[in-house]
Amino acid sequence: MKSTFVIRLFALSCAALLSACSNGVENQDPQGFWKGTSVLGNTVAAVVLENGDYFSLYSRDGVVQGANYGSVQVEGSNFTGTMNDLYIPGNQSNSGTMSGNFVPKSSVYAEFLYNDGSRSSLTAAYMPSYDVPATLSAIAGRYVGPYQTGSNVDFQVDAAGVVNATLTRVGSTAPVCIVTGSVKPRASGKAVDDLTLRWNNNPDPSVPRCCSGSVCATDRPTTGIALVDNSTGPTNLYAAWLNAAGSSGFLWTGLKQ
Repeated sequence: MKSTFVIRLFALSCAALLSACSNGVENQDPQGFWKGTSVLGNTVAAVVLENGDYFSLYSRDGVVQGANYGSVQVEGSNFTGTMNDLYIPGNQSNSGTMSGNFVPKSSVYAEFLYNDGSRSSLTAAYMPSYDVPATLSAIAGRYVGPYQTGSNVDFQVDAAGVVNATLTRVGSTAPVCIVTGSVKPRASGKAVDDLTLRWNNNPDPSVPRCCSGSVCATDRPTTGIALVDNSTGPTNLYAAWLNAAGSSGFLWTGLKQ
């Protein structure tokens, strides 16, 4: 259940600071959108941002199971570091170390050792769509897909970047969660949008609450990222947000209608 690739790189160029080089070799930049498969059979989508922040989602049968996130140090095209994992079905957190190597804008191989003794590895390829700047016209539309906790998500973005979404239990028409928010293209000029959401319970007290584990929805805005991907077929929206403790979040992918 734990197998993704995520990187945080405190980017320092060799030209700017000598310590950013190892044995005279310039440290490479792992920034980008990466897709691949783990040794456990999970489908992986990882976004490494220009400032070193990242989210990596792992899925089975099109349903996101969780996220892996962490930080590494890069020497040339090799990396080592720490990582954390949030597994949605069991509301479980884990942590450990990772190591591997990558070819910028091409491929990556990563190995993971978790503190509970489990291991995993990943091979992923770079998606050139990352280099196409995000626009509101590209993300505008309706996206639908299942959430791992047993809800269907209907996620709509209008031409101005306003978000309206609902989470509805399978077999029911009453929304469990009512979501509002906004998206806007990230200033990096890459294919990533900044995402802000507000989560609210359905006001009907007979409807189950909008919760992830022991954490329930509030009107407090939360922030994350969104990315539209049509690099390997139909257009999908990836959305990712984790709270500061890494104990809950919204980790989802939906198909454009």
